[in-house]
Amino acid sequence: MSTGLATPPPPRTTRGLPRPFVALCVLIGVFVGAYAVVTLLSVTTASTEHVRRTYQAVEELRIDVGSGDVEIVGERRGDVLVDAEIQRGMWRGAWRPETNLLRDDARLDAMSGCSFWAQIGVSDCGASFTIRVPHDTRVFVESSSGDATVTGVEGAVLFDASSGDMRGVDLAGPLTISTSSGDIEVERHRGSAIDASSS
Repeated sequence: MSTGLATPPPPRTTRGLPRPFVALCVLIGVFVGAYAVVTLLSVTTASTEHVRRTYQAVEELRIDVGSGDVEIVGERRGDVLVDAEIQRGMWRGAWRPETNLLRDDARLDAMSGCSFWAQIGVSDCGASFTIRVPHDTRVFVESSSGDATVTGVEGAVLFDASSGDMRGVDLAGPLTISTSSGDIEVERHRGSAIDASSS
């Protein structure tokens, strides 16, 4: 007859996911859910505003846009007609695109830009311009992101863009185009010089 003590069974081990992995999955789920909410708010609160202004003719038009397309059309006219489409992202009541149209005796400046907060979400924020000018107006366009087209202008034209396609059609004056990322297209240029570069 044996008097020894019975050996206890080995402890049962449970297998599961490591706690750091579980915590990471929870954080990812929270992030995805928050982004879905922001996306829904962006879609439901986005809006577009149309602005039209008429100015007396100027010798020079300067455009500086952060994000948006630009179209300049030279016509037989004695004034400058500006049509702007302003795209607002979410929080449209607090952070709308800043758009300014300033005129002095010889020049008209059209500028737009969005703050960081105005670009939260999936909706676009920016301003696109269509501007009709007399044929002999000088045109200078600076753009961070967006396409630009100038048609029918006989004065000097300068494009300078960080990203976007540049297109000039039926131009008669000196033409300078510089873009870091984008295509350059020139049709029916009657001027004496073209200086184009794309990096």
